[in-house]
Amino acid sequence: MPDITMCTGGNCPQKKTCWRHIATPSEYRQSYFVIPPFEEEKGCEYYSEATISRCYKRPNDYLDDLDRNATLQDGREERD
Repeated sequence: MPDITMCTGGNCPQKKTCWRHIATPSEYRQSYFVIPPFEEEKGCEYYSEATISRCYKRPNDYLDDLDRNATLQDGREERD
């Protein structure tokens, strides 16, 4: 569970790379901004870049996801 206030993203152009938007929320309790804090003139003062080390506990998980996404985009089915 990320110990942060998460964001639904709204119309924020940075949401795909923001940890507050892409982190996996707690299944039990998670806080969210009521209104996404992005402003056209100022950007977002709460933006937190999603780095590989934040998103994946093990570096190979990142590579596995890249392979899985490439396979799905090619139209092939994923197999376990």
